[in-house]
Amino acid sequence: MDLEARLTLLEQKIDMIVELLKQDGKKMRDHIDFIERVYETIKNPFYYILDKINVYKKIDKLENKDVSLQRLNCREKLIDA
Repeated sequence: MDLEARLTLLEQKIDMIVELLKQDGKKMRDHIDFIERVYETIKNPFYYILDKINVYKKIDKLENKDVSLQRLNCREKLIDA
């Protein structure tokens, strides 16, 4: 095989690789667009739910802290008595 034929063959292979990369790049872009659309759709309800959970977690922590303080006060009263 002469040099010019090998060069032509290599150029064809490179062109084929470039075309495959373009196709894969488009598929990846389509997938990224899909993920971004889904995220935009569920973002607000998701954060709303997280905020509600965090509020309940804070309330629960405060209630537990109050119960702990009450127990501590009862213990101190028993020790003082």
